[in-house]
Amino acid sequence: MHKAFKYFKVSSVAFLIALLNSKFVFAEEQNRIIERNDGYMSIVVYTLLSVIALFTFFSLIYIFLKQLNIEWDFQKDDEHH
Repeated sequence: MHKAFKYFKVSSVAFLIALLNSKFVFAEEQNRIIERNDGYMSIVVYTLLSVIALFTFFSLIYIFLKQLNIEWDFQKDDEHH
């Protein structure tokens, strides 16, 4: 019985997503959907560049830590000196 209830929850979420999607399709047919402005591509470019910059930054930190053989595990117990 509990498996059927789980599938009912998933089915209801899928139904709500489909209902929301049909609302946007209907809005597009009525030409009431928000259009992209002229600066849309600049926002996309800046977003992609910032993601690439963050990836490069954290990759350099990872390489730096590996080169210096620094291993930090916050779940380890502290060693007594």
